Amino acid sequence: MKALAAALMLVMGVVMTCSAQYNFTTVDYPGASITRLVGINDHLEIVGNYTLPGGVRHAFIYAKGQLSPLDPNGILGTHTSAANQINNRGDISGWYVDGSGRHGYVLKDGVVNTINYPGASFTQVNGVTDTEIVIGHFIGSDGHFHGFILQDGSFKQLDFPGANDTFPFYMNARGDLVGEWTPFSGVAGHGFLLTKDGQWTSIDAPGAPDNSTLAIGVNDHDQVLGEFFQQNGQPRAFLVDASKLQSLGAFVFVDFPWQPSFPETINDVGVFVGFYADATGTHGFVAKPVPAAN
Repeated sequence: MKALAAALMLVMGVVMTCSAQYNFTTVDYPGASITRLVGINDHLEIVGNYTLPGGVRHAFIYAKGQLSPLDPNGILGTHTSAANQINNRGDISGWYVDGSGRHGYVLKDGVVNTINYPGASFTQVNGVTDTEIVIGHFIGSDGHFHGFILQDGSFKQLDFPGANDTFPFYMNARGDLVGEWTPFSGVAGHGFLLTKDGQWTSIDAPGAPDNSTLAIGVNDHDQVLGEFFQQNGQPRAFLVDASKLQSLGAFVFVDFPWQPSFPETINDVGVFVGFYADATGTHGFVAKPVPAAN
């Protein structure tokens, strides 16, 4: 019995993993019923989107304690828009919608540069690196979502092998890319890592139901941020080193004070942002890791 109990404890120790500790701060855009924090850089500049009651969604930046709309008198301020990422140069990526569809953009030096995948009426830009590599996804003529990389003026389509849909979410300075792929429509699917060397790896959190995992961010230390949807439908966040994706014990769970909560982007010092919903609306949050006790 003792040997069996010891074996069970060992298995449980691998599957259950451990939890990380964070200090959480709520951020609400003034007067908004919905605030989502989506991107953060190493200077703690944050971007996202807000919606006023009865209004439309707009992109904003949160820097030095101030929340400000992006391009308030231009196309982002006069159309439905969102900001997804901000790099360390201050370039911001996202999307907006007009009468012809959804368009990606990169906001650089105060100028909105529209990005459309050739022939697509739906393009979303999810990130731009410090070296100006743009990533995102589009709807192809086949009706499926495909990823893309835009570098030096040339587009490259990305598809996880055998996927129905592919969504690249974040690329770090090494060129490693994370995102989500789905085997069929209507499911969360699986996370993925695409290394700079072109190697694809599917990611599933330990204990996650099938078709419930996505990888959302990866910082320059190759720390992957993701989440999966539990049997009760509630999301749960995780962190894992990109070199240890096959080790169940390497996954560290992050539990939030609110549910549901959705993490989005992690920077190089381990701070990440996201949003959560409660009875009063949707709120952004900043999660700062608690230093380990000596």
